[in-house]
Amino acid sequence: MTAIQALRYSPAGVAILDASGRVDEQVSEAGAARQVQFEMTLRFTEALAIQASRLPLGSLLQLEGFIAPIRMHARSMRMHVQDMKIIEGN
Repeated sequence: MTAIQALRYSPAGVAILDASGRVDEQVSEAGAARQVQFEMTLRFTEALAIQASRLPLGSLLQLEGFIAPIRMHARSMRMHVQDMKIIEGN
């Protein structure tokens, strides 16, 4: 993660943490190596929000979730994290 906002709670009492992360990896496309680099907004909820709020900036994570618009009809997207694995040795 490259930036973390303060942990907050929804009116229903759900923990929410918004952050940003950087993707920097090499993938294969049509048999050729391709470098992929971009920034993405992340949203963690419930127990994952609390766990992510305790991580230091720069932590390497493997994330699973889905991508959706930030708001209805918005062009900006955000990843809603549903599972997180901390990669050791970073």
